[in-house]
Amino acid sequence: MKNKNLALVDMMGGLGNQLHQISFAKYLEDNGFEVFISTDWFYKNNFKDGTTKRNLEINIKDFNLNIANKKILNRFRRLEIISNLKLIKRIYNSRFNFIYKLHEGNSFKENKTYSYNRFKGYWQDSKYIYNSKEFLLNGLSKNSIYKKKTKNKQPESNTLIHIRKGDYIAWNEDLPDEYFIKALSKLNNVDESITYDIFTDEQNIDKNLDLYKNAKNIFNNLDEKPLSLLSRMQNYKYYIISNSSLSFFAAYLADSKNSLTLFPHPWFKSIEHTPDKNLNWLPINYE
Repeated sequence: MKNKNLALVDMMGGLGNQLHQISFAKYLEDNGFEVFISTDWFYKNNFKDGTTKRNLEINIKDFNLNIANKKILNRFRRLEIISNLKLIKRIYNSRFNFIYKLHEGNSFKENKTYSYNRFKGYWQDSKYIYNSKEFLLNGLSKNSIYKKKTKNKQPESNTLIHIRKGDYIAWNEDLPDEYFIKALSKLNNVDESITYDIFTDEQNIDKNLDLYKNAKNIFNNLDEKPLSLLSRMQNYKYYIISNSSLSFFAAYLADSKNSLTLFPHPWFKSIEHTPDKNLNWLPINYE
């Protein structure tokens, strides 16, 4: 896929999703696209679909990517308006369209090229991040909030457990405690000296439950900056992650020959997604 077509990548969502999108933008650039980044999503005042408002956590320029100026944004807006006109829509949806395409989702058809491409989605296909580890670490290390893990104080425990609740409960995508208990059992077969810290957004914690009672530390400060949190989460040897992009990237960026990551399978109940196509991680079936 070598071409000189234009790509506009929309940034959206929390830090984990932003890292997916910035990796995807780099993937497009490496494959010949002239890439621009739109950050307009973060300046919307409200979301009618109930989407949680987020902050742009990363500095686009730290990753040597271009932020779209008004001229580029207006060009894409005009193309979007034109493509929705009644007389044009039939051509837009036909095989004769080579001008403009709005791509949405986690992957796109790379065998069909267009002059102008807008990408609105989270782009979580693992091939987009397969070779992006050093690219992400180099960009993140330029941010004053993010601290390189080599400079961070090593945690008391050797294992991180990430439990995502919050809006996942309403979406019925939160993971049962049985998943984490099963993962811990698997990990104990590898290393009997397991001690663990829990990172979670859960505020009403029942510390009488074995999972929480046996944790060395529980971190659930919702006011901590996501970049600072990600930095601290990268310092463990073993990872039991949730179906969260933040914990995915904590494990991915920390991944080494001596580490081991356990992840939920299926990743989501409602969406087919597997994060380990190019990673030597261990799936834990919880259904």
